[in-house]
Amino acid sequence: RPRDAYGMSRFVDGTHVKVSQAGANPAGGGVLQAMGKTKGGRNSKLMAMTDLSARPIALILVGGQAYEGHHLLDLIDAAMIKGERLTIVADRAYDDDKLRGRLSSRGLKHCFPRQRRRKGKRPMDRRLYRARYRIENCFCRLKRWASIDTRRDKLASRYLSLVTFASVMEWLR
Repeated sequence: RPRDAYGMSRFVDGTHVKVSQAGANPAGGGVLQAMGKTKGGRNSKLMAMTDLSARPIALILVGGQAYEGHHLLDLIDAAMIKGERLTIVADRAYDDDKLRGRLSSRGLKHCFPRQRRRKGKRPMDRRLYRARYRIENCFCRLKRWASIDTRRDKLASRYLSLVTFASVMEWLR
């Protein structure tokens, strides 16, 4: 474990969830129920924030085609992080100057590498970034539940409540 970051880091990522035929065509339309159209069909994206022990802290559901960086601040608000000196650890997809500025304005540090197409160097704690596999492990454990791996619920609130239940089970494990 990265000793200096223990308890002060939050890992953030998102995963695609395929919507089954039973869950498609929801009331109010796909946009209201966090369903988007991608090459693979209807999808939702489950975004999670975990602690260093890979336990989910906050979860949100967005459309499958959505850029995760636009919803990171919503995820931070869902985690009710106020004034804590935390480091947000994420992958290359979050490398955006505006996003970095917004995180800094909230008093949060960030640890994500620059995208290969961008020039210049950005300081990053590589030891902390190597621990990012933990959020992937969290998604792997959550997706063991068949109803989380493939979304069968039409309503986003019902699907998110199932994911929250599975997260509580992870905390109790």
